[in-house]
Amino acid sequence: GKSFSNLKQEHLSTIRQLFPEYNIKIVVYLRRIDDHFKSVFAQLTTNNKYFKKNSYMDFFQGHKNAYKILTKNIEIAIELVGRENVLFRLYDKNSLKDGDIITDFFDLLGRDMPAGVRPPSMSNPSMPPQALPFLSKALLPLAFDDPLRKEIIELLQKVYAFPQGSGVGDDRLAEFEEEIDRIDAYVPGYKNLFAERRLSFSFPEVDVK
Repeated sequence: GKSFSNLKQEHLSTIRQLFPEYNIKIVVYLRRIDDHFKSVFAQLTTNNKYFKKNSYMDFFQGHKNAYKILTKNIEIAIELVGRENVLFRLYDKNSLKDGDIITDFFDLLGRDMPAGVRPPSMSNPSMPPQALPFLSKALLPLAFDDPLRKEIIELLQKVYAFPQGSGVGDDRLAEFEEEIDRIDAYVPGYKNLFAERRLSFSFPEVDVK
């Protein structure tokens, strides 16, 4: 995420000053690059930041370079706290405990999930790509835990037929192959996330009027 990409020495110095008795560790969840692209775009769209025609292509072109320096950020993290203190996990339903990141994180800590903490699928259900053209400012102010928001999302998942478009296609694979290999050198198994299906940045484009 953004906080990891902006990781600096002074951040760790501040944490060490606040918690001098603790051994600082950094937990890094690594996701398929294309899945992350589409997830970030969808989230920005729900916040009315990329709700326009051809916006995914614009978003991809403006942000793709940030995804080609992930290993540089990993190296910075290792330099700051040591390789043994950088813990890597794969952000993938087949790898996460019970298929969600919150349960997996507490499993990594060796603790049970605290009462009242809910998995993201329950507390913040994802808006499916099929629903993006339907979004309007009237829906966006709804809080993540508002039952109406979840009800609308579930309804859209069932009834909205989405027109297929070309978006940003598979030909973008070559731009990321080297970075995927470098990440896999740090985290064996990362490249396997791409084995079952090809890397694809395709995302339906619609004319929102």
